[in-house]
Amino acid sequence: MQPAYGAPNPPAVWMPPSPVAGIPVKPPAVPPGPGQVLIRYDIEEPQTGCCKCDTLTTGGIISLVVLILLFWPLSWLPCMMQSCHSQVQRPVYGNPPAMPQMPAPMMPTGYVAAGMNPDGDKAV
Repeated sequence: MQPAYGAPNPPAVWMPPSPVAGIPVKPPAVPPGPGQVLIRYDIEEPQTGCCKCDTLTTGGIISLVVLILLFWPLSWLPCMMQSCHSQVQRPVYGNPPAMPQMPAPMMPTGYVAAGMNPDGDKAV
């Protein structure tokens, strides 16, 4: 059965969000509990600093290697620069959202079909 024109078709099932394309997905910061579902993806800015080289971009790795080969005292510089790191996204879990309830179809009751009011009196 097709819905009437102009009437939106309500979603029957809740669909979890999709990750943003092109940004790597890391494991969640907090593991999901029982009954929790995927709510959203949080995009995190990269952490810079000494020994924080796990999010280096390709350009950051190349500049790190070039600085190690040419002038090693400045090889720490790409690890400190925000532009040499890439963003990551982490899934966030929580309780499932409440689904909108569909209204009950309006069906005539036995009183209406028999021509009576709900009080038992004859309808005029």
